[in-house]
Amino acid sequence: MAGKIIADTIETGAGADISTSYVVNGSAKAWVNFNARGTLAVQDSLNYTSVTDNGQGDYTGAYSSAFNNDDYTTLSSLMTEHNSSRGCFFLAIAIESDNSLTLYTTTQVRMYSNYGASASSNGGEYDPTPCHINHMGDLA
Repeated sequence: MAGKIIADTIETGAGADISTSYVVNGSAKAWVNFNARGTLAVQDSLNYTSVTDNGQGDYTGAYSSAFNNDDYTTLSSLMTEHNSSRGCFFLAIAIESDNSLTLYTTTQVRMYSNYGASASSNGGEYDPTPCHINHMGDLA
């Protein structure tokens, strides 16, 4: 049997009230944890159909359910190598030289992972493990 629960607030075990709009608007609508080293493997996800390996440090994620528009927020992180001679590692959304977003649509996102320059390295593309990406916004 299908049904609906309609509520304006949720009460915690400690007796505090939380607005349901806070819970709905403050929850991730899509996220993925994937290993990019060797053969790309999705470890766990929500609202992702796939992550495609486009080459070293270059990935495209596709959503199961589309976002309402392309103004949603994306947060990303990845693990770094302790005491590495390479600079900082990062996972970012692709931006063209004219500052336009590349493949950041309601149904997919293009991601790049790189490491920065250091005294012993010029920086470059990198396949890290694990990669984490989180999306918050309204679904269509």
